[in-house]
Amino acid sequence: MKLDYIQIIGVLMAIAAVITALTMISQYSFPLFKYAEPRNLINIREDIGEKSGVFLWKNRSLDLTIQAFLLLASALGCVALFRAER
Repeated sequence: MKLDYIQIIGVLMAIAAVITALTMISQYSFPLFKYAEPRNLINIREDIGEKSGVFLWKNRSLDLTIQAFLLLASALGCVALFRAER
């Protein structure tokens, strides 16, 4: 059986990403229900850009979770692109 180094590296990177994510989630508190309180709706006659910026700065965990998912998805996509064909 021939070793496929790119596939091995991809699996190791995926395992490292999962271990890193689990370590960070277990060590730092994840405010899952902290922001589950009712929010005021944004009036469309006001400045929406400023209001959305304030929303993202108040809810940083939502923004960071989405960014982490996008980084993981892009890394897995790169690994899939460089996978050797059989």
